[in-house]
Amino acid sequence: MIKNPKINLIIDLSPLQNARVFEISLLNLINKKMSTNLTIDYLDQRNQENENQLPDLESQETDDRASQAAEDLFDRVEFCILKGERELVSKIRNVRLIVDLQREANVFLQLAAISSGIPQINAGRSLYVEDHKNGLIVKEPKDLDKAIDFYFKGLKNWNQALVYSVQKMDQYSDFSLIQKWFDLIKKS
Repeated sequence: MIKNPKINLIIDLSPLQNARVFEISLLNLINKKMSTNLTIDYLDQRNQENENQLPDLESQETDDRASQAAEDLFDRVEFCILKGERELVSKIRNVRLIVDLQREANVFLQLAAISSGIPQINAGRSLYVEDHKNGLIVKEPKDLDKAIDFYFKGLKNWNQALVYSVQKMDQYSDFSLIQKWFDLIKKS
């Protein structure tokens, strides 16, 4: 994401999560990775401008290219609380990867990802995501960097996840489900 300005990140928070905590964590991570020193004042200015508009970074005279790059990177991250399926579906249109690190994975999000062919990174196993098939299971937060690189360095792994997702969709198609019901009834 640092090297590719075309990649944006949307972080879906539950209504109970504090976006500020995540913003500060992200700020610290960017500072560490890029050897910069963005401050909480930057966050305050960014949030104060307008929830949907970015601050005018050009007006902040800075000669430090690393700080500018860090600000640009931070501005490509959106923290949001998705309010329902309709909003989720509209956000997912331009997504290349879904990261869901909740203890209990969001089933609707997983199904939306499968139907869109989007690979997923999850913290735990689920019925819909199979490790190294249509997604990755990360056991530790420190493994997230490697998992993201798995899909963003080249297209091979991303394409394989897409193909597997299409197969998964076929598995849950109307015809397939009806056939499973018939098979179950025959066994009874």
